[in-house]
Amino acid sequence: MSSIPSGRLLAVVDIVYSVLWTGVWWAAVLGAAHGHPWLGALLALVPLALAAAVRPQRTVLLVSVAVLIGLLVDATLSLTGLTLYGGSLMSPSWMWALWALLGAALPGCLAAVASRPWAALLFGAIGGPLAYVGGAQLGAMTLPAGTLPAILGIGVAYALAVPLLARIAVLTDPATPRPRDPATVPS
Repeated sequence: MSSIPSGRLLAVVDIVYSVLWTGVWWAAVLGAAHGHPWLGALLALVPLALAAAVRPQRTVLLVSVAVLIGLLVDATLSLTGLTLYGGSLMSPSWMWALWALLGAALPGCLAAVASRPWAALLFGAIGGPLAYVGGAQLGAMTLPAGTLPAILGIGVAYALAVPLLARIAVLTDPATPRPRDPATVPS
């Protein structure tokens, strides 16, 4: 039996994760729209377990940070009247799961985005509003202030949140070169 090099194995895991992440997004949004808001959070456990199996410490850290940032972003969007989840200002568990999946994706399938600040900014500014408008169109949430204000507000929020998460992902990468301490450099 031949062994798969770790680089190739990680590439396969990242592709599988991307497919699962997309499937969970659809399940979360459609589940929420049809009275099953728990479905997305439950199904998110599969790709999160996959990510944790190959990058355990980073996955736990990035998922935790992403969920905290997501709670802050979603609370801000709700309090400003841009989003509403079934009459509640608090984002539901399926949204927390989607934020967790974003955090776990940064060292893997989104590594190219995470390593380029401008790409992270564009990914957030475009991808965030697309996901929320798509979710609203499918009935998982509402955009009380209207679509255009929501696109602008969500775009700004995600243009700030995704680069921040990406920077944390880069800083926690063991392969990222660290500045040397001048005290330890021989003179």
